[in-house]
Amino acid sequence: MTWVKLTDTFAGDPIWDSVDAEVFTTHVAALCYCAAQLTDGRISHRAVRKLPIAADPEASAKELVRIGKWHEIEGGYEIVDYLVDQLTAEEVQRQRDRKASNMRAYRERKGQTRHSTESDGSSHVDRSRDRSVTDLVTEPPPRPAPPRPEGIRGGGGGRGEDIGSASASLRTPPPLSLPPGDREVSQLQDQIRPSSTAKPIIKINGQPVDISNNKGSRR
Repeated sequence: MTWVKLTDTFAGDPIWDSVDAEVFTTHVAALCYCAAQLTDGRISHRAVRKLPIAADPEASAKELVRIGKWHEIEGGYEIVDYLVDQLTAEEVQRQRDRKASNMRAYRERKGQTRHSTESDGSSHVDRSRDRSVTDLVTEPPPRPAPPRPEGIRGGGGGRGEDIGSASASLRTPPPLSLPPGDREVSQLQDQIRPSSTAKPIIKINGQPVDISNNKGSRR
């Protein structure tokens, strides 16, 4: 893309006072066209008719010729003193070639630097500490060890005895404690329960008789 240079006194030139505003805008539009197409200030009749500024671009072109801003040439017009403020097509092309060369050199240097970095491994990224947020949030905390039962020791001798005694103590139920009334009833039943060694004795006519051997012996 090229640029059109206009001095700060361009619009204040008294010559524009003698023409319509469409003549001034036609001249500015023609300057932009010549800069974009690199024509060095020349514009054809066909290009003038396509300028989207004036209602009658050809009439404005003739007015520009009359006031000395344009020259009529074969096939169109030439803007007077165009190359005084604007760059020639050759100068614009040299600028473009220089910018393209600089860009190619920059890309080559950038590519060499990247290749060198990848070769020596300096571009390696340490991801050993790269942990996702989910892992950090949902990882459960360590559970504390449950307390051991009393009498159980870890390590050393006697471990089996301690565990066995503790297990036995856990399996042996405590003695049943009866209320005083039930205990008295139990003792009373023991007292009235007949002994296995006692002999069955009955009384006949007031005399005790031992019937254990089916003999009617009297005492």
